[in-house]
Amino acid sequence: MIGPGIKKYAQEKGLKITADVAYGYIDGYLVTLIDGWDVKKASFSCDLTEEAISFLVQVVSEKKFNKKYKLDGYEVGNDGVTLHLHDTLGTMKRLRECVDVFIGILKQNAIPSDRVCPFCKNAFEPGKKTKIVLADEFVHKAH
Repeated sequence: MIGPGIKKYAQEKGLKITADVAYGYIDGYLVTLIDGWDVKKASFSCDLTEEAISFLVQVVSEKKFNKKYKLDGYEVGNDGVTLHLHDTLGTMKRLRECVDVFIGILKQNAIPSDRVCPFCKNAFEPGKKTKIVLADEFVHKAH
């Protein structure tokens, strides 16, 4: 269930809110926010090459980044990145900043948002209809 902190943040950012997740585009990146037991998760849907995966693993495993945002863990794969923030006093402030900083890192390093469907692996074509699909508790753009 989405707690009041994520719900308020999602409303401010214009995200859609369901019982379990908040999702939508923030600065051109499809983001999913999840409230869990002692953890808040932020998932960024983007197309990652092996080089980008290696780079982002270095970023999120860096001690300074980990400590600043109190990461409990992370997942990096071909279809995006999920950051797990330990839920303590001040988590929403850290989550807000972490989302902004991480999107800045993606943009600065020209890592694209969702250009390819994670299910069929075909590229999205401008003007063609797409949908948002909830899979494994995260949302993805799909054909």
